[in-house]
Amino acid sequence: MSYDEALAERVRRALAGIDGLTEKKMFGGVAFLVEGAMCIGVHERDLIVRCEKAETDALLAQQGVRPFDLSGARPMKGWLLVGPEATATAAGLKPWVDAARGRALQPRKPGKKAASGGSGSSRLLRAIAPTLDVGSNRAGGRRSMTTPEELFWQLAADLQREDPRVREGTLMNGRCLRVGKEFLALLDYKGSGLVVKLPAERVAALIEGGVGRPFGPAGKVFAEWLSVPEPDRQRWWTLLREGVAFVGR
Repeated sequence: MSYDEALAERVRRALAGIDGLTEKKMFGGVAFLVEGAMCIGVHERDLIVRCEKAETDALLAQQGVRPFDLSGARPMKGWLLVGPEATATAAGLKPWVDAARGRALQPRKPGKKAASGGSGSSRLLRAIAPTLDVGSNRAGGRRSMTTPEELFWQLAADLQREDPRVREGTLMNGRCLRVGKEFLALLDYKGSGLVVKLPAERVAALIEGGVGRPFGPAGKVFAEWLSVPEPDRQRWWTLLREGVAFVGR
């Protein structure tokens, strides 16, 4: 396929009403431009997103985000590709499109395009920032005293705000998270830390990469369940959002 037309339509609706908004076929997909300056695009199943060059590394730490490099020669600085695992839900797509809208609405001098990134990108990093902190105070470098249980339920509350289908349930005589009636995640089943449901091939890849462990209560391993014992705000949040996209599909 050339590009994901459903994703392009979601972006189109989100940007509707901006003066000077046009579309142009680019990079084998479609780009959205304001007064001739590209602010966001769709390539195959990915978003093409502009960002501040200084923010690139922080944004690349997010699940589904990779450098914009279609030629295989050299990545374009200040540009990212954002995969479907990060944009499957409305809440996942929103910060990326909001940043593009904010950038498009920036005042600019006559005859000049907006600078790459700008306030839209700064808003984007702030919107994604909760997933970048890994239990530390970034300014002072101090570890937070958040317990694994507190972290799990903080993230659970954030998920519920993003997607009202996420709710608390019970499993194995304990509390868990569900998407509708489907199991999503639980915490600390006999030292397993976060246990989250993902596609079996994703679980296998994460185990091979050392990110998590198999989950096998009573000796029975669940192919679609991943255990991540070490509390890690960024990692847990990313995996929980992946789980919502998978379980709630």
